[in-house]
Amino acid sequence: MDVQNGLRRTKLSYYHIHLTPHSKMNVSLAAQVLSQRVGKVIQSYGPADAQETAKFILLMDRFFDCLNTRNLNEADRTCKPDLQAYTQLDDARFDFLEGGGGGSWHTWKNGRLQ
Repeated sequence: MDVQNGLRRTKLSYYHIHLTPHSKMNVSLAAQVLSQRVGKVIQSYGPADAQETAKFILLMDRFFDCLNTRNLNEADRTCKPDLQAYTQLDDARFDFLEGGGGGSWHTWKNGRLQ
């Protein structure tokens, strides 16, 4: 894959698609399906009609990252700025979570409906 563009092999397997009653409750499977890695691969190599799916996956990944900040160093270790700890009340991620900005849910939804 194209490593320079952040593309690497995904962690998806048979078990991510064919769920059992027990695996349906496994949050890590959903997080891996709705990951930045999967979204970028679909954007780069998927058909044209899958581009909105890729955008949705990337929005979900960003949403998860904004809500799953755990420690001060995680953003540096993973190179994902949305995992950075919240230290200011005017953090731009709050605007994203509230639906503002160009990469928001409302922008995606309104673009899909047109």
